[in-house]
Amino acid sequence: MAIYQIRENGQLTEMQAKLWDSPASLNQILTDNSSLLAGEQIDPIDPRRWLSMATHLSVPSAVYDQERGFVDHVFVDQDAIPTLVQVVTSHVDNHGEILVTQLLDRAAHAVSYWSISALKDEFFTNSRRRGHDGEEVLQDFLAVDSVTDTEIFWQQVQQNLSQGKIRLMLISDRIPQPLQHLVEFLNQQMSNAEVFAVEVNQYTSDNTKILIPRLIGITPSIRHKAINPRPGNQWNESAFLQELTARKASDGAIVTQRILEWTKARKLQIYWGIGRVDGSFSVVLKQEAISHPLLVVAMSQLTNDLKLQFGVPIAIAPFQGEEKRKELLQRFPKIQGMRIVEDAQSLTCFVSSRQAEAVLDRVFHALDWIIHEILG
Repeated sequence: MAIYQIRENGQLTEMQAKLWDSPASLNQILTDNSSLLAGEQIDPIDPRRWLSMATHLSVPSAVYDQERGFVDHVFVDQDAIPTLVQVVTSHVDNHGEILVTQLLDRAAHAVSYWSISALKDEFFTNSRRRGHDGEEVLQDFLAVDSVTDTEIFWQQVQQNLSQGKIRLMLISDRIPQPLQHLVEFLNQQMSNAEVFAVEVNQYTSDNTKILIPRLIGITPSIRHKAINPRPGNQWNESAFLQELTARKASDGAIVTQRILEWTKARKLQIYWGIGRVDGSFSVVLKQEAISHPLLVVAMSQLTNDLKLQFGVPIAIAPFQGEEKRKELLQRFPKIQGMRIVEDAQSLTCFVSSRQAEAVLDRVFHALDWIIHEILG
């Protein structure tokens, strides 16, 4: 695949594909940039977000004081699913099956012998090493504001680990076809665990470097398994509100009703999710053939509330430029615990329904302004 860079003078420069020099260089970039794990490709409806637990973590053995090796990275996602990541480079041509076998072996021993206390210690130690308070990092990741909520999260991590509900990922600059088939086969056969590979292609030109992650291991049948659809039906308004009532999430029900009223009054599109346990829906502004996702609302069984995700397509003309970006940020109310993530395409705000309930009117004003700017 050819990649071109547009210079200021309008000329195109072809960027050259470049293999990684060593696993260490790819490892370091992944340490600081977990988005390379392609969470949006694993689950487009509710993209996986990653919290780093540990790097180069040893895996115990059944034999006292012996190890089965190391896992390069351990992450957990927002659903408390432990994710074990091994990084290799293009020499996997002849050793891919061995590497997968090693990863499966380490995963089997991790499930049996890792303790939640050891993982917590690794997480808090790594946070201190980076100059952060681990509890604050975790609360920010979960969009919660109490130690009680984070303890619920740790309990869920422990439960997932003990049940073997984990995710295994092999990261490389090239995933050969035989290894791709092996990953897809394992993913189809395993009921609790997921197995993926991510091919991180690197393109360079002068001092510019572009990285393009490509997820491997997803087929239509696997996508069906990963999304965990509810038997026989997907979520709708009635089922969503009934579930919130059953969970005694009164604040979530109030926020949902107000969002749906606001959405219907503006004739926006509502798309309901198909999660087996946690319901979700997204609010989308349709502009001819273009769709602009404005808001995603998702239940969280961990904290028994809703997670709200506001998205703004800052790559389009109405929002380009630093002044427009500042105006956009000023329009959203400052909510304690709100996390803002920005990339080249979008600016996204994450917050819980408990935190947003008191300022929903101001949130709606901000979204009304965004709609007005998009439609002109």
